[in-house]
Amino acid sequence: MGYPGVMDHQCRLPAAPEAAGMARRLVRETLTEAGAGHVMDDAILVMSELATNAVRYGAEPIVAHATVDDGKLILAVQDGRASDLPYPKVLTATEPNGRGMHLVGAMAARWGWDRSAHAKVVWAEIPLDTD
Repeated sequence: MGYPGVMDHQCRLPAAPEAAGMARRLVRETLTEAGAGHVMDDAILVMSELATNAVRYGAEPIVAHATVDDGKLILAVQDGRASDLPYPKVLTATEPNGRGMHLVGAMAARWGWDRSAHAKVVWAEIPLDTD
């Protein structure tokens, strides 16, 4: 299936609980426009985790991106804190937190982070082609 050329949608998120919902809407709008609803559930879960982590461990400004390019969806959240880099934590049966990056790793083809002196971007790629 052919997808539109590079499409980058973004929105600024507040450092508040409603940020995850705003980020999910961004993903819905982007995938609907691209005609790629078949990855909607996975993409929404991944973006929700990235946005929640930015609110919890990052600093404003927080900006979410949903980019369709070359047969893949790239989800990214930038925040104003270059420290506190994400990593999958060791899971225990009693720990209520720490599963987010494990979910991202399971749903995305790959994920990672980039940082500068004053900001970091955590990103994940989800293939749009199911071949």
